[in-house]
Amino acid sequence: MNRRTILLHCNAGGVYGMGHCMRVLALAEESLARGWRVDVIGDLSSGAVNLLESAVPDADVHVVALEDAPTELMRLAVSASADVIHLDTYWGEFDVLYGRGWILSNMQDGPFGVRRADVVIDANIGAEEGFRSAALEGGEIELVGARAAVTRRQVRRHPHTVRELERGELRRLLVVIGGTDPGGLTPRIIEQLNAVRVRLEVTVVSTTSAAAVQDAARESPHAVRVVPFVEDLPALAAGNDLVISAAGTSILDFACMGVPMALVCVADNQLAGYERVTSAGLALALGFPPLDGTGSHLGDLEAALTSPDQLRRLSALGRAAVDGLGTWRIAGAWEAALAGRRAEPSPPGAGWEWRAASMEDARVLYEWRNDEETRRRSRNLEPIDWETHVAWLDRSIASPERRLLIVEHDDQPVGTIRWDRMEAGRWEVSITVAPEERGKRMSACILAAGERAMAHQRPITLIAVVHERNEASLRLFSAAGYTPDLPADADGFLTLAKQRV
Repeated sequence: MNRRTILLHCNAGGVYGMGHCMRVLALAEESLARGWRVDVIGDLSSGAVNLLESAVPDADVHVVALEDAPTELMRLAVSASADVIHLDTYWGEFDVLYGRGWILSNMQDGPFGVRRADVVIDANIGAEEGFRSAALEGGEIELVGARAAVTRRQVRRHPHTVRELERGELRRLLVVIGGTDPGGLTPRIIEQLNAVRVRLEVTVVSTTSAAAVQDAARESPHAVRVVPFVEDLPALAAGNDLVISAAGTSILDFACMGVPMALVCVADNQLAGYERVTSAGLALALGFPPLDGTGSHLGDLEAALTSPDQLRRLSALGRAAVDGLGTWRIAGAWEAALAGRRAEPSPPGAGWEWRAASMEDARVLYEWRNDEETRRRSRNLEPIDWETHVAWLDRSIASPERRLLIVEHDDQPVGTIRWDRMEAGRWEVSITVAPEERGKRMSACILAAGERAMAHQRPITLIAVVHERNEASLRLFSAAGYTPDLPADADGFLTLAKQRV
């Protein structure tokens, strides 16, 4: 079997910052762990190159000028027979890479970096509500929201625990405003903390504005130490009680770890994420540059630092939002896209319709449900009696948490599809093919008809739970655009998902 190849593109360092690089680094880790060959290409500073070569030494790193990136990616993709090209940049025109036989994957942040791709990712918390797409045909795989949050293995190794302070202990506070802090906000934040009456032990990560940062640290009433860029920021963050951060990609790392956060919005591309995260109560809001009004928010910060319960609440909300599987889901989507391209089913022809089930369908549904082959493929292997079935059907028709549909071909019932609401916006599918219609490859058409019935509900995530040994069902859902959402449980059942936002 040929080794798969992925080209990961980002720009990093200087005016670009390091957020794009950190996401690409995490995806390089996951790709290498799956046995892929990995090349990272972009306008990369020496610091970014050193970081990548140290963190993922098995990846090849190529420094390419911004204007040359599309041409160089095309050249490398052809020469390496690339399976996937992944773009994580706001800059450059890459239309030439679309529709070339490989999977084109694109990371965007709201309206920033939007472009056509086969796999489209917006990994920001709450991105489902404001997603923008450049798709022309709507056939792309969408991974949108915090379930696609890219986190490095280094992050997942350092879960945070809220400390109960011993007598005389200081609250530990970490200040890190991105890899470059282009606005020079770090000294201002240190000065603002002077008004906090809780005794603090403050660690400041700063690689720029060194003199101003050191001056502010010396004048602070708190115990302040300034450190340069640190290789293992997650380990440092895990040892602090709260982190003050810019509202960039690092907030997903801190949320995954469960580190309580207070956020500053320092750039236009951070605004939507900042507002969603703070309004949802996942982080405290400290405002915008030049931070003249930060003092009005310091009461909230001070209250959190004196309340272990509030710190625990912030920690739990962060973990609930970012479960640490986003990187795995993205790589799984690439693999599903490759498999689906090979096994793409024929689109359903004319004559396929769906309708809501009624009590008049009770007898046929009962016979389909108790068919031996149907039960063998079901989680519940036991037959059910008529009275139990009728009561179930009556509840199902009446329930707003379930949509039970009959799928017909040329006006004849050929199967049923059921959608059960798991939680807000997430519906699990169950398909039954009429016993007499088996072997006619109708499952894909039944699924497509059932999805049309849910098309008006967006944003929505369609869920399929399939046993890992059920190769036919795995091929069916992969070809329909479902991608891995959760690993197999103890009984061997995988959860697949298809987003439509």
